[in-house]
Amino acid sequence: MKLLERIGPAILVLPSWAMRADLQAAVQTPDLVPGVVVLEPVGCPTGAEHPFFDASIPFLAVYGNFIEARSQRGRLRACRSTASILAERGTPAEVLVLPEVGIKGSSHLMMQDDNSNAIAKRIIDWTGKHVAAVWNTINGARKSGRNQR
Repeated sequence: MKLLERIGPAILVLPSWAMRADLQAAVQTPDLVPGVVVLEPVGCPTGAEHPFFDASIPFLAVYGNFIEARSQRGRLRACRSTASILAERGTPAEVLVLPEVGIKGSSHLMMQDDNSNAIAKRIIDWTGKHVAAVWNTINGARKSGRNQR
């Protein structure tokens, strides 16, 4: 959180366990987090009362291959629930399962895989489409001295 306050707005890209701790930074400083991307997170918030849902931060969860073999179905289901709750509230939210969009062979460490450029492109395209307006609002508020969404 202190880093966000020092450097300014940032899209959080949270792999695996980072989701648990770092999502709190988004909740505490939503005016500095225009979007959250989680890469095969350990878990996603599912209770509608979780403070993340009130922050209205665009959310993308990304899953690679081998979901069944690594017993990830419950985690994927939780992220689908998160995306559904956010979408019902009007916040851009999506779960991207890479094999379903033709990107195959991705491991849990997908950004180190041979197809990491294709994965990064999907993430960049999504954030460009869904986070840009929030980013512009945050930066405009910071430049004018207002610190609000």
